[in-house]
Amino acid sequence: MRFLVLIFILLSQTAALANHHIDQMGLMSPKITVFSKTDYQAENQNWDIDQSDQGTVYIANTLGLLQYDGEDWQLYETRNMLRSVHCKADTIYVGGNEMMGYFLEKDLASGFHPLTRISTDIWKIYSLGERVIFQAFNRIYFVDAEGHIGFERIKDGSTTTYSYPIGQEIYYQKNHGELLSSNLDGLQQSLSADGALDNYQVTFIEKLGADKMLLATQDHGLFYFSNGQATPIDNQLNELLKKLRINKVLRIGAQQYAFGTMSGGVIIGDLKGHISQQINTQKGLPNNRVHGLMYRDDLLWICTDNGIALLDLDAPIYFYHDQNHQLGSVYDIAYFEGYYYVGSNQGLFYFKPQQNPINTTIHKVEGSDGQVWNLSLIGEDLLCGHNTGTYTIKNHQMKKISDVAGGYQFLESKAHPGMLYQSTYHSVAVYKKIRQQWVFQKSLEHLSGVTRDLAELPDGRIVVTGFSKKANVITLNETGDAIVKMQDLMHQKALRKAHHLRVFSRGNHVLVSSKDTAISFPADPATDEADASLLSGISYFSPKIDHYRLISKNKNLSLFDEQDNSIIELPYYIQVLGQQFIHNYEQVSVLPNNQFGLSLSEGFAILDLRSLLSYRQKTKRTQITAVTFSDDRSGERLPRENYSAVPYKFNTFEVRFSAFNFSDAATYQYKLVGYHDKWQNNGNANEYKIQNLPVGTYSFKVRNTADGRISKIDFRIRPPFYWSKYAIGIYVILQLMLIFSGMRWYKVKLKKQKMEALKKERSRLNKLRTLNNERMLELEAKQLKVEIDDKTKELSKLLLESEKKKEVIESVKHEISNIREQNRFVQKKDIDRLDRIIDKNFDEKKDWLVFESAFSETHAYFFKKLKTKHPRLTDEDLRLCAYIKVNLTTKELASIFNITHRSMELKRYRLKKKMELPKEVDLKTYIFSI
Repeated sequence: MRFLVLIFILLSQTAALANHHIDQMGLMSPKITVFSKTDYQAENQNWDIDQSDQGTVYIANTLGLLQYDGEDWQLYETRNMLRSVHCKADTIYVGGNEMMGYFLEKDLASGFHPLTRISTDIWKIYSLGERVIFQAFNRIYFVDAEGHIGFERIKDGSTTTYSYPIGQEIYYQKNHGELLSSNLDGLQQSLSADGALDNYQVTFIEKLGADKMLLATQDHGLFYFSNGQATPIDNQLNELLKKLRINKVLRIGAQQYAFGTMSGGVIIGDLKGHISQQINTQKGLPNNRVHGLMYRDDLLWICTDNGIALLDLDAPIYFYHDQNHQLGSVYDIAYFEGYYYVGSNQGLFYFKPQQNPINTTIHKVEGSDGQVWNLSLIGEDLLCGHNTGTYTIKNHQMKKISDVAGGYQFLESKAHPGMLYQSTYHSVAVYKKIRQQWVFQKSLEHLSGVTRDLAELPDGRIVVTGFSKKANVITLNETGDAIVKMQDLMHQKALRKAHHLRVFSRGNHVLVSSKDTAISFPADPATDEADASLLSGISYFSPKIDHYRLISKNKNLSLFDEQDNSIIELPYYIQVLGQQFIHNYEQVSVLPNNQFGLSLSEGFAILDLRSLLSYRQKTKRTQITAVTFSDDRSGERLPRENYSAVPYKFNTFEVRFSAFNFSDAATYQYKLVGYHDKWQNNGNANEYKIQNLPVGTYSFKVRNTADGRISKIDFRIRPPFYWSKYAIGIYVILQLMLIFSGMRWYKVKLKKQKMEALKKERSRLNKLRTLNNERMLELEAKQLKVEIDDKTKELSKLLLESEKKKEVIESVKHEISNIREQNRFVQKKDIDRLDRIIDKNFDEKKDWLVFESAFSETHAYFFKKLKTKHPRLTDEDLRLCAYIKVNLTTKELASIFNITHRSMELKRYRLKKKMELPKEVDLKTYIFSI
């Protein structure tokens, strides 16, 4: 994964890189993209870099050849360290420790192909005519188009560090010795006078004219070389290069050079001594020791001892990186009297742009410690809203004009000239211009709590917001120092559910925006509908330059064109700067020369509008970099690259692509013709995969949304063998055979079906009869149960009636006995006669026999089953069981047996024990079950 190290810069008023609109200072640098070993998965050290015609970047790494297409890294390992790389046509020539050979760009997976065996190191490779030159310490190898190899030894058996192609010759220096030229035929010529370069080690040679060259030396800086003599260049750039030691030199643009140093990173400057940039570790470079440089499409690639860096020298934005955390979080930027002022949570800082960026330093205004909220240029005064009060700034000094804390925003009134309003921690502060000085008057009454945004309407009313669900329109008196009327904006229908309102001046209206809506106030039907769709949810709406404003929406930065009422999408790395704004304190300043100043949570950035509008991302035609057809079940891949007829087995299609947009994230669209009707958005993803593609012919197309040019690959998914013409013919024959067999089978089956139907019908009738019989038996059983229940009730009733008769007779007998004992006047013979009649008609045994007969009729096998199960039961026990069976209660049983209720319970207990029933079994339930 690649990551951006954003380094924050400001713009000077003077020299710039070629064809660039942004002036640069030492405090700032262009966008730097840094790749570490965790990104490219190889070693820290990278020695050389080149780019192929296709656009892919190749890097000589300690572990082998690195490939990068703007999206994906790939390492092709070699047995020894690589130190040099050179791309020519579709061949990637490489050299290193005892290695001299090449890779094929179309078949990198085939690995390294050696040209010859060597016992030295190859330090540089370049083309000279049709030949490729491999330079080692002690010799130079020539490889022609047919692969024939020749070599030339360094003169006198000496060595050289680097050689350089100039015209049709090779220039090099014998280490700490003479300067030589050699043509392709091996003819050598000495160019330097005796001893002229003996004390120097030349690391770069460039011809400036017919009789003049530029020499760079490792420890002694730059020289002009003419007529065999070296003359040192006398300027500040060269003095700096002497200290940092030159390792690599690369011309960029018409006049500029990039100097890769041994200890100071990269210096960009010209031969007149002007230094445009110093890119080092303080500004995001991964390491100050530079091994390789490459400049293509305004992109400067830097290979270091610990990673790779990429600088977009044509980018419209420069960054200041607070490496030492001196500034902290920046809240506002202003340009005043030739100086840039930066307000942060650490205080107020200033610096002056210098022609030479090395001389630029940043200073802190004395006594400014604390939180700076706002910097506003009001007329000829620079005002500072500080945590401790409000100040004017003059000659880098602060003069307090108010103790009112906060100072989020200043508003100079047009309706009330000479009046200034300021949102603060409490209410709105009012200032008045008296004798050319701003003087604090008062804080407006009737406004409580923190105020945030201020915007004036043409009629003099002021829109004031707080930090939450609070927004008012206030009408001031004639002198502008008191509120006479206040209207709550939250009553507006569109704002009733809004939170965190922001208000921004916009011509004759103010823009009122929240997360879900945006309206103009007063209402403007011509713009409200457009604003609601375009500007809803913005958290910031900047002051404008010409008719352009920067807006922050969903934490992404965009450019809003008020003239066309449209949003212009910015490069991705600029879009995401919205995520570095301080939440609820977003601030963009308008600076000289059509520049926006962006206050960020760490440092700040300067965006040049003119450069932005003319900036074009460095993209090439999007290319398909890898295509795979595979069997999704087994993972097996199609082994060949002929996609005219892909076997059906390999119908999982996967493709990778790249726009070679090294300076920013590309966004892609794709369409699989034959499967999709419309273009599909793929975002930043550079791959597409689809499984189980149906049989058919397809064309995969892909494009970069910023470029539009299309790349495609055509392929066909072949039908499986069982869908071939021969297979279809066999299927037809088999089908006819099946039809014929089927007809015969159908006739046989029809006959069987008829027989089966008859059997089923008979079976159905039999089942119906059985069912009817079962139903009849069930009805009979139900009727029988009813009859049994009725008879049981009758038996119970009979027993009860018999018991009642017994009770009556017993009462009569008892009364007769009393009469007899008392000798009352009754004839004894009459009493005896009554007694005989009662005894004759009441026979307990006879009543039991009657009951037993009726009971046995209802419960035919009860006594038999009971005696079988419990042979120890007596007649008395059987009698009790029968009474229980007819559901007599304990009370009724006690009466029948003429015993107490407790004695009856004891009798039941003894019966249960004699029947040997478990404790948990209820006696009555058990008897009912028999």
